[in-house]
Amino acid sequence: MGRKYLIKDFLKRIKRPVQLNPDKEYKLVTISSKHRGIKLREFKKGSLIKSNMYEVKAGDFVLSGIDARNGAFGIIPQELDGGIITNDFWCLEINEDVISKELFLELTATTWFDELCNKGSDGTTNRVRLQKDKFFNQEVVLPVKHEQKQLLEKILTIKGKSNILKQEIEYQKQLLSQFKQAILQEAIQGKLTENWRVKNPNVEPASELLKRIKAEKTQLIKEKKIKKEKELAPISKEETPFEIPENWVWCRLGELFQTTSGGTPLRNNVSYWNGDIKWYKSGELNDCLLVDNSEEYITEKGLIESSATLFPKGTLLIAMYGATAGKLAILNSEATTNQAVCGFFENKNIITRYLFNYLFAHRTQMIKESWGMSQPNISQTYLRNFVFALPPFSEQQAIVEKVESLMAKCTVLEREIAQSKQYANILMQAVLKESFESKKALAESVQMDRSIQLALMQMMFKQNLGINYGEVIMQKTAYNLDHLNHNKSKYFQYDFQRSNHGAFSVQLRKDIEVNPYLSTKSTEKGKVICIEQQHNSALLDAFSTPIYKDYIQSLTNLLEIYSLPIIGKKSDQIELFNTVLKIMNDLSVTDIETIYGAMENWEIEQKGYKTKAEKFSRIETEKILELIVKIRN
Repeated sequence: MGRKYLIKDFLKRIKRPVQLNPDKEYKLVTISSKHRGIKLREFKKGSLIKSNMYEVKAGDFVLSGIDARNGAFGIIPQELDGGIITNDFWCLEINEDVISKELFLELTATTWFDELCNKGSDGTTNRVRLQKDKFFNQEVVLPVKHEQKQLLEKILTIKGKSNILKQEIEYQKQLLSQFKQAILQEAIQGKLTENWRVKNPNVEPASELLKRIKAEKTQLIKEKKIKKEKELAPISKEETPFEIPENWVWCRLGELFQTTSGGTPLRNNVSYWNGDIKWYKSGELNDCLLVDNSEEYITEKGLIESSATLFPKGTLLIAMYGATAGKLAILNSEATTNQAVCGFFENKNIITRYLFNYLFAHRTQMIKESWGMSQPNISQTYLRNFVFALPPFSEQQAIVEKVESLMAKCTVLEREIAQSKQYANILMQAVLKESFESKKALAESVQMDRSIQLALMQMMFKQNLGINYGEVIMQKTAYNLDHLNHNKSKYFQYDFQRSNHGAFSVQLRKDIEVNPYLSTKSTEKGKVICIEQQHNSALLDAFSTPIYKDYIQSLTNLLEIYSLPIIGKKSDQIELFNTVLKIMNDLSVTDIETIYGAMENWEIEQKGYKTKAEKFSRIETEKILELIVKIRN
């Protein structure tokens, strides 16, 4: 049997004020989000501390008033006994007459307590935090004392099994990573194409290809289209790391490619920024084809009056220094970069994807050989001198195709591992659901599985609207669900930014990419996301699971709004709905003047439109605004 309690019945905030000694050094405590626990922030003298501080003791349960909803809470370890915290951190005392401390602490390691903190938080954008009355007056159902011991034993058993499963998953990930590296290594050594060479014995050798490249480069220098560069040293036998096939040849990258780095226009010159030229930072390189919009844009003036370079489509980019050193990307459209990126201009005699695979295979070596005082620094000189195994042109294509085929199989394996990880993560959810199955209130407080939530969204798009949408509409729908009604619980808790098509979350994109229930398919109208058929039954089961009830109802209500004539299930109208809602929430406004003014300043890059206001008229915007206001009232 279970019994209903308010949180304040078993949790009480306690404060131990500290009279700071100016000459004493104190341990300042901080809490990491995402269940990463409590740690020492720094040692600080009392004379340098200006806030009111409170003492904590080993074994105290402490949470962050700002980030508790994001898993920022934990137990004070022995080494931080006597540390101090600010008033933003809550030290909570557990009433063991209601719930044992050991059970409560185990429950906080699940998403059960995350959800309580989420529901107990409120505030304006970027100022959401725990609200005392809202948090402590929440009602929950807890098992009676004699059942708590049984539940604790179950949790500890599942926790042990889950840890074993997670270790196995990590081991599988390591094996897969090694397998992918082995694929690339065998590719650049010609081992993947041994049979291809037997079947194609009469291809032009790479030595002839290299001669042609050098001749073309000499002609370009003669025509003064490129500058003559310092002669590169011959390659010694000691520099060649492995044996290559007879019709391949060793050369240096500087013999094959023109390279240069990017640049940054002056930040304090507003005329250089917010133009229509993409400008990528090294952290935006994604180890694949770079199709995303850049986070920042520069103007034509900013390009001309700075050291920035406009790289053409097909340029291979490599990050040269810092934490992102060695990251790669291939441009899908012309763009500029900052100075931390080097660009390899495309050479029609060499398939860029082969160069990509070669550099990717040598990333660890490049970083190791380029380590500076405190970080790697892969210079252009280093890259120009880097030895390169050049195959015949037709074999380059065969290598790229073989690698892509094998990597596609790795992607399938990665999805299976991701699915196993999801299963490991929901083991604890399952035992909580089983233990509280007859206690509806707590069963519904268990957090939903994110992958199932997103898969249900796509399933309901098809069932309710008859349409398979792509990632863009999933992004908007997730935002709309969380922000349309202020008094509703948030289902996703993503950080959404303004982007080309509306509200956008990087983390949501990553969650969609690794979702084991979803796959992306190309259609005449573009890419759409579909449910993997073998998962249909599991998702249908979720429809009858109590924890998804409110989510499914809220999603049903939103899809009914999408079906209204004013929206008509159209992607552009969903975008307008999302745009207006985002501005309303960001600026806390409801008047058309402010909203349309914000749309005039919301820059986009869509089919000739440069702003949201260019794409959507004031009249249709006002109609959508009236709809949202009516829904909220």
